[in-house]
This record gives sequence, C-alpha cells and structure tokens, in this order.
Amino acid sequence: MQRIIFVSRAYAETLLPDPAWAVVSISEPSGVPASLAPDWSDVLRLEFVDADEHCEHGQLFTAGMAEDIIEFAAQAFAKGKSLVVNCHAGISRSAAVAVALGQLHDLPVFNMTVKLAPTYSLYNKYVYRLLHRAMTGY
Repeated sequence: MQRIIFVSRAYAETLLPDPAWAVVSISEPSGVPASLAPDWSDVLRLEFVDADEHCEHGQLFTAGMAEDIIEFAAQAFAKGKSLVVNCHAGISRSAAVAVALGQLHDLPVFNMTVKLAPTYSLYNKYVYRLLHRAMTGY
C-alpha cells in the first residue's frame, strides 16, 4: 500500500535505503543538508525557510519548487513507491508537502507511524497554498 510519511531530519537520517520509498528532503538554505544514507535511489532535495510570503530573510518556498515536488512525487507513485518527506522538526514544511500530496493522490498520510488526524493544523500554510495552487490551478 502506498503512503506518505513526514518525519524530522534526525529520524530521516536513521532510515536505511528502501527501494519501495522515495525521499523529499527539505533543509535550511544556509544549513547542511540531511545526511541521508547514500544508496537511496530517488531523492529530491530542496532548501527553503519555514516561513510565509511575509518573510524578508532567506529563500522562500516557490511555485517552481511546488512543481518540482509534484512531478517528483508523481514519478515515484507511478513506480509504486511510497514517499518520505523530511524537514528539520518534521512538523511544518514536511507536513505541508505530505498533506497536499496526500490530498492530490488520495493517499494516507502518517507522521512517522501514526496515521495523520484530519484535524492536523501545524503544517506550513504558505507551502501548502503554493502546492495546492500548483495542483489545482487556483
């Protein structure tokens, strides 16, 4: 069964490569990327701050990044893979990506191993809005 999970950077760094999974790894623009095991076959790395459009410092999430995520996920799902999304804390940026993709592909979303409650609201709203706009056109 395909699914999407979102996790912290620390948790993602403990995962062993699995051919049934693809990874979206989000880090801070000026930080060190997550130290993922080297044998993951499908990895998309992005750098942007955990902020909204009113932030004046750092690289914001962009519509181009949203399109990259949607295309990467579609290719992974077409191969029958599930998706791990990580960011620093595993609650905001990664959650926004996971929630949006779960809705688009009608897949269950989990935070590590617990199925995400429909009322989860700690995800980054700006990231979610740009992903939703890229998926739906509005």
